[in-house]
Amino acid sequence: MVSFQRWREFSSFASQQKNFYRIPGEKKVNQEYPHLPMMYILMYPFHQMSNFWGAITWMTLKFLMVILIFHVALSYIRDANIHLPPWLLILIFVLSFRYFKSELLNGNVDLLIGGLIAAALYFLRKNNRILCGGLIGLAAVLKLTPLLFLPYFFVKRMWKCFAFGMLAIVFFVLLPAVFIGWNYNIDLCKGHYHQMLEPFTFSIQQTFFAPKNTKKPHPQKTSFGVSNVVRGSRNQSLSAVMLRLCTNTTTDFSTRNKKTRKKEHHKFRANILSLSPSTQKRAP
Repeated sequence: MVSFQRWREFSSFASQQKNFYRIPGEKKVNQEYPHLPMMYILMYPFHQMSNFWGAITWMTLKFLMVILIFHVALSYIRDANIHLPPWLLILIFVLSFRYFKSELLNGNVDLLIGGLIAAALYFLRKNNRILCGGLIGLAAVLKLTPLLFLPYFFVKRMWKCFAFGMLAIVFFVLLPAVFIGWNYNIDLCKGHYHQMLEPFTFSIQQTFFAPKNTKKPHPQKTSFGVSNVVRGSRNQSLSAVMLRLCTNTTTDFSTRNKKTRKKEHHKFRANILSLSPSTQKRAP
């Protein structure tokens, strides 16, 4: 429950009206709160318990989320009249066990978000689109990934799901102000934007790969004026992803050799625009 204990430390910040997030221009700290204030509100009851009972209750809730995820997934399979033999169901559980085990031990919120999405899909199947959109909105406030459902609802013309998803996002962003104050909630939302949204959306970090036995890196510029060597592990913004996919940018990454335990550097280039029309046509 490493993450649970780490997030617990931030619960004392709210009572002191401190900022959870890294402030632009300040030195990066080791522990930064990665969620909007709504996550703090949801975790507040767990943080008021003792370390032991808070962790046990949080893990129990996540076990229930695992059951809910499997239940909804199997219900979709049954409704599609797909028969899966028992051995295949066991294989699916075994292959996914490592992920669930990791999430349960680390204490992250991903299983809670997965449970909210599973519940939303359950209500979608029951044609309750208001609750479906509301749960997707809550999940999107806790983590940005569920936002991908909103374009899907829009394209499929599920207007109730889309509208109530948008309304739920606004509601759950503003709701913490009832408990921690309007100005403090605005400050925290701004801090979350500068720490989590802006770097992963707009920034393109110019990092260069320095070959061995050289003291300085050798940057090379593309036609966009950006270095053609970008470290993928340190640059995950949407702008950087598009740069790698649509230009001749070379991405440098490293892996560790299992035998020698030494780092090995690799490079790859993925300019999809340079592919021939026939290759693009065959791509899935």
